Amino acid sequence: MKRSTAPTLPTVRSRASSSNTRTVRRRFFYCGALWLLLCCQSLFAAPELRLNDHQNKLLLTPYSDILEDEFASWQIDDVRSDTLRHRFRPVENPDLRLKKSIRRYWLRVRLTNPGDDAVLRMLEVSPASISNIAVYDDTGHQPHLDSDQLIRKRALYRIHLPPTSSREYLISIDHQHSAQLTLHLYDDATLLGESDRQVFFGALLIGILTFCLGYCVIGGLVYRDTLFGWHAVFCSLLVIHSFIAFDFIGEPQGLAPPWDQVLLMLLRLSAAICLLLFALRFPIYPRTNARAWQITLQAVIVINFCTIALVIISGSPAKLAHLVLAVNGIILVGSAAAEFFVTYTRAVFYYLCVIALSFALFGIAELRHQLSLTDAYVRDLSVVAVGIMVAVNHAALLIARARARRQRQTDEAQRIAVLGEVNRAKSDILARITHDIRTPMSAMLGVTELLQETRLNASQKDYLRTLQRSCHELIQLLEESGQAARFNDNDVELTSQVFNLSELVSDALSGFRNMAAERALELICDIDPLMGDQLIGDPSRLRQLLMHGLNSAFDHCDDGYILLKISQVSSRPGHIQIDLSHRGKPFTREERQALGKTSRDDSQHSVNARFAIIARLVQVMRGQVSVRATGDIHTLHITVETGRPEGLSHTPTDNTLLRDKRLLLVDDNKTFCDVIGKQCSTWGMSAFSAHNEQAALALMRNQKLIGAQVDFVLIDHRFADNGLQLSQRIHEEFKDKPPVILLLAHANINYSRDQLQRAGVRRVLSKPLGNIALRSALLGESHYAATQRGRHLDQYGSDALSLPSLHCLVAEDNPTNALVLVRMLSGLGITVKHVENGQQAVNNFIRGDFDIVILDIEMPVMDGVEATREIRRFEEEEERERTPIFGLTANALDEQRDRYLQAGMDLHLVKPVRLWELAESIQRWTGYRKRQDEN
Repeated sequence: MKRSTAPTLPTVRSRASSSNTRTVRRRFFYCGALWLLLCCQSLFAAPELRLNDHQNKLLLTPYSDILEDEFASWQIDDVRSDTLRHRFRPVENPDLRLKKSIRRYWLRVRLTNPGDDAVLRMLEVSPASISNIAVYDDTGHQPHLDSDQLIRKRALYRIHLPPTSSREYLISIDHQHSAQLTLHLYDDATLLGESDRQVFFGALLIGILTFCLGYCVIGGLVYRDTLFGWHAVFCSLLVIHSFIAFDFIGEPQGLAPPWDQVLLMLLRLSAAICLLLFALRFPIYPRTNARAWQITLQAVIVINFCTIALVIISGSPAKLAHLVLAVNGIILVGSAAAEFFVTYTRAVFYYLCVIALSFALFGIAELRHQLSLTDAYVRDLSVVAVGIMVAVNHAALLIARARARRQRQTDEAQRIAVLGEVNRAKSDILARITHDIRTPMSAMLGVTELLQETRLNASQKDYLRTLQRSCHELIQLLEESGQAARFNDNDVELTSQVFNLSELVSDALSGFRNMAAERALELICDIDPLMGDQLIGDPSRLRQLLMHGLNSAFDHCDDGYILLKISQVSSRPGHIQIDLSHRGKPFTREERQALGKTSRDDSQHSVNARFAIIARLVQVMRGQVSVRATGDIHTLHITVETGRPEGLSHTPTDNTLLRDKRLLLVDDNKTFCDVIGKQCSTWGMSAFSAHNEQAALALMRNQKLIGAQVDFVLIDHRFADNGLQLSQRIHEEFKDKPPVILLLAHANINYSRDQLQRAGVRRVLSKPLGNIALRSALLGESHYAATQRGRHLDQYGSDALSLPSLHCLVAEDNPTNALVLVRMLSGLGITVKHVENGQQAVNNFIRGDFDIVILDIEMPVMDGVEATREIRRFEEEEERERTPIFGLTANALDEQRDRYLQAGMDLHLVKPVRLWELAESIQRWTGYRKRQDEN
């Protein structure tokens, strides 16, 4: 039997049935899986919140579900549909950080009221800066409650739950900026209490900042410190920042980024600039590498300004701003740490701790807020507290520094006061020591002066000159040491008074007449006629400056002349220029260095002390000093500040008698001839110069031929026969109209009356010759009726050679000095009356008639100053003519000299007094001259 191999029909149907069964099973599996997934989704939804009366404040984050609507395309009906309801998921911490990429967020909260009473609650959505918020419940849209009655703006919604009911609330949030979202549920009492509490603490912190601001403003005015002003700006920026952050003004923003507006970012960057300026100006950086840190801080400040410009231009806070703020903090902490590990000062340590702690607290507050552990308000309070801590710390540092400076100033003032007392005591001691040393030295030198009048051999004269020179050097050394010791940094004070410059210079030069005579040096004074005579300044200090400058010139000058030139500084109004030039030794390196110092180094040579005094005087008089050299001419260049009197009536001197007069100066010193010629031209005179006898005679003959004969001839004594030979030739040759012949000689050159009369000499002028002495002599010989008070130094009357003997009253308590002084005066042909104290001097002056009075300053019973006052008072009461009074003292201090002159003395002579100096002083003030033919 045969079998077929083809498939049968039932077999095919069996396979199709099996395939259908598998498809059905697969669909059934998918449906079950979907149902299971839906069940799991509903299982992991946020739990509902059961409300009760004990829940005053609740955070809704654990009870909320979230749905992200990326394109904001869903409406409330769409969200309530079954399709989208199942897409909600429970809220986790990162979910409430709103992103710019999500345009709309949906939040769902289920609230249940299990009680028998209705429940009223307030829903708050923060931050309040979120503009578009909508709340929906089962009944529909819930309106936003008006919070205008509250000081701070808040997003509030009313929640009403009937008894034993449950409702679902959907919250729609549209926000275009990043923000940290929080939801709270309050009862009414708790909400009002927390609102008041937030306002109170915000106002309290702002009040503290405002107080710090006011304190800094007052501190800046009191302590005159600009850093207080910068810190006040920092506090004001924090105050404005806090007002905006706490919703007191404007739209609520918060104290931490991100912000909707650029204002808060600009305020933050500006406050950072103030902190950097504080670190730069306080300063808070190591002194060992100060320049690098200064450049770094300045560069960071510039970067902050550039960032502010970029933020303003861009119109929104830039990411660069946050980076710059972070760099600012790193730089501040780094500079403070570097400074502390170098100096280990407490102030820097406090600053470092506060800055580091501030950044740490700010970071912790922001982190807690991001983790939803605290709300935005707590974070803002923390940020303001950090700002207050920084502000108070900076203010405390500034106050501490200001008080330290004030304490240093107080200590310095006390030190100066103590030093002032010490210096005054030291000056008194120096005056006493100087007086005690000068008194016996005066007697020694007086005896040597008397010995010179006796017959001595050559060796004895040489020994005598050596003794005199050594004594004078010792006295000069004592004087300079005493003045240098008194010149500390705080014991030089200036007075301001009107003085006559020409008289002051003549007075200063008169003290060097004998020194110039002994060394045969020409002392030339050139005062610019355009300066005028009246100036305002300290004449005592200016005289002292001239004295020290002339002393230095005499020390360096070998031969020739010393030129004192005074002129006005054209480039610096109110300043005068003093140039002291000499020919001889240059200034040493130590002397140049001493001019740059304001105090004396005792280790230096004594001549450096003089230069240190010059430098100090110039500094006090607000001037400058330097040395210059041109060939073998060395110049001490000084400028000092003076003033000119305004509104002071000054009657110009009448020079009518000198106008168109002609003067011939016979001198081989061209510089001196130029100075005299310039002085004569200001008086309207014509001046000629001749350097030898032949040139002088030739010039006078030529002038006679042209009908312009010479009116005055001024001859230097260094020509043949002390100038008398040339004088006699001129006198004999021009007998028909003889010129007035004036002889110029040193103080130690003496002429007899017969010699001068034979040579036709009308006057003898003493070197150095100033413009006052020359003009007075010329006017006197031109028959100018000068007033009695107009008599100046070196003004000798034509009848001076024929005066009778003078009567002199001498008061000296030291027997040796009295003996020497009486012998000197007697040798000059003067009748002397000697007493031992000031009271006896006053009594004898009242009963007698004296032409001159010489008083020692320090005497028993009544000193010389008081005796002078009594004599001047007696003269005023009796209307007697003023008698010249000379003060004789061993005190060489300038301050004492001024006091003696103010008491009524006419001249202050410092012991030891030399015979030449005494004779010249008497001649200048009385016109008396010793007759040489009496010897």
